Amino acid sequence: MAGMMQTGLSGLTVSQAGLSTTSHNIANVNTPGYSRQRVFQDARIPDFSGAGFIGTGAEMSNILRNYDQFAVMQVWSNTTTANQYDYSYNTTSQIDKLLSDSSTGLADSMQHLFTSMQGVANNPSDPAARQVMLDRSQLLVDRMESLDKQLLESGNRINSAIDGSVTIVNSLAEQIAAINVEIDKISAGSNFQPNDLLDKRDDMIRELSEYTSVKVQTGERLMVDVFIGTGQSLVLGGANNTLKTSPDPGDPLNRSIQITSNTGDIDITDTITGGKIGAMKELKKTAVEETQNELGRLALVIQQTMNEQQKLGVDINGQLGEPLYSDVNSQHLKDARGQAYLTNNGAAKASVSIDDASKLTTSDYTVKFIGDVDNDKYKYLVTRKNPEETFEIDTTEQADPLLIKIAGGTAPNDFDEGFSIELSEAPAVGDKFLITPTRHGLTDFQRRIDDPEKIAAAVPVTNVNAETNAGDSRIQNLKFVERTGDGSGWNSLKDITLTFQDAIDFDGDGTPDGPGFTLSIDGGVTTTASIPYNQATDETVKGYQIEIADLGKIEFNLAGTPQAGDSIKISANRSGQGDNRNMQLMAGLKDQNLVNGRTLTEAYGQTVSRIGAQGDNAKINMDASKTLLNLANQNQQSISGVNLDEEATRLMQYQQAYQASAKVISVADGVIQTLLDAIRV
Repeated sequence: MAGMMQTGLSGLTVSQAGLSTTSHNIANVNTPGYSRQRVFQDARIPDFSGAGFIGTGAEMSNILRNYDQFAVMQVWSNTTTANQYDYSYNTTSQIDKLLSDSSTGLADSMQHLFTSMQGVANNPSDPAARQVMLDRSQLLVDRMESLDKQLLESGNRINSAIDGSVTIVNSLAEQIAAINVEIDKISAGSNFQPNDLLDKRDDMIRELSEYTSVKVQTGERLMVDVFIGTGQSLVLGGANNTLKTSPDPGDPLNRSIQITSNTGDIDITDTITGGKIGAMKELKKTAVEETQNELGRLALVIQQTMNEQQKLGVDINGQLGEPLYSDVNSQHLKDARGQAYLTNNGAAKASVSIDDASKLTTSDYTVKFIGDVDNDKYKYLVTRKNPEETFEIDTTEQADPLLIKIAGGTAPNDFDEGFSIELSEAPAVGDKFLITPTRHGLTDFQRRIDDPEKIAAAVPVTNVNAETNAGDSRIQNLKFVERTGDGSGWNSLKDITLTFQDAIDFDGDGTPDGPGFTLSIDGGVTTTASIPYNQATDETVKGYQIEIADLGKIEFNLAGTPQAGDSIKISANRSGQGDNRNMQLMAGLKDQNLVNGRTLTEAYGQTVSRIGAQGDNAKINMDASKTLLNLANQNQQSISGVNLDEEATRLMQYQQAYQASAKVISVADGVIQTLLDAIRV
């Protein structure tokens, strides 16, 4: 009877364990990362009797979680991808809205500016039209300043997010290592698993996978090792390494990520991928810096071309035009464009001048000194980052070997990037410099003119035909095309007279060569500057230039059929009243391909389209990755998740088994009592 009692007790024990485990499952139905647990039982070793083996009941062999490693790893992998594209979409959509919205973008403000210029061209003497142009110029300045601020804040937010994410990764790594130690301590010397700790660790790894791609390997005694990047160990058993961030040695406005271990620091900035951190790194370059570069180039082109055109005109008071916007080559902007690497051995600093904004790319550059100062050899490797290309520039033979003009080569491999670099002193061999010609273009974009009368709508020179002319010769498209010197030549500019003659000695050999115009300045004949013009063969002479010392170059076309002795006089336009010729040229900048073969509007539209496409791609990838993550979670939950209906059924089964085992014990007890009563009788 004792055997029957023990058998019943074994059934009670197993059923009680089943009831407890089922209750535990039900209690944790909403616990993140929890895996359903099951009680495994075996029959106990039977007793031998003369008639055979008699069973001795059941025993609990183990309690295991329903777990599939592949399903869990699929969840981790899809969690990484979903978080990467989710962060990408949220960030790019914000920047896309900023650029495309009419209240914050540049498209409308540029259009308003050119419309106001046309208003001045239509009525150059109207003070109201001139004031509107200044107001529209300020609107563009305000939009530029706002975009600059917003993009800088976006970059700072990403940097702060990288710092915060690294802190979270370090905390998770430390907790995973600590759980590894606890799991090892509990499971040492036994075949049983601490299921709840294993689930907790898996959920921490899932949370870690939100920030970066992870690879997990099972180590000794149920511990795991976690790797990131290209195999750098974050967790090894009970120990963990630490990530840290610091300013990038080549670009302090960006973050460098290192992993710290007992053997030193390893830079993993370029190798840590996926998740939120991977998205942050990528977006800092493509969504923020590339946009800053594109808009910066646009701002530089607007500043330089409009300033130059304004300087080629005269204002309503007959004074030479002053720049409309701030100087693209102010010293603090030149210094901001060049950044010495923090790891340089020399003390040289780099400043960058914009030579021709229309030739600028949107790329950043690195300059590495490979020369030999001791032997007066100055060579540099200049690498454009996008599209990547390296130029070797030798300045040894230059008067100033520290001036590096990013142009040269021979066709078809010649290049001109539109800027030059000047070093403050000779660098050390291997010293590097980050060059960002356009990144700061939005910075310090300011209007310089406050007086509407200073808008230079007129051209500095005008022309008139002599009343006695017999022919119909004429000057067309008379304009200034270049300002040189200090402008003092404007005050002393005298009349220039073009006189047509049938026979002129152009080459100075004493023999007349053909018809043309001679030039005289205030009566002084200058035969060497004569202009060949044969009305029988030439419809027009286009683009003829006359250079005036300390002022600039005049350009014009000659047309018509002159007669001998006909003259045309070019005079200084001392009053800009009623003259719109320079404003027509300034308004015409809208339709010129000034930005890498595109107009200003087209260049801005390209930036908006690029960001929009990047956001659309991120949205498509985000939706797809979230769908895959949901499928992976469903698959994992179908294996490991708690089903309340199943648990209720299992609870009833264990309850019935418990009651039956109790009945066995009751029967055994009754039999024993009957036997004892019989003995007592």
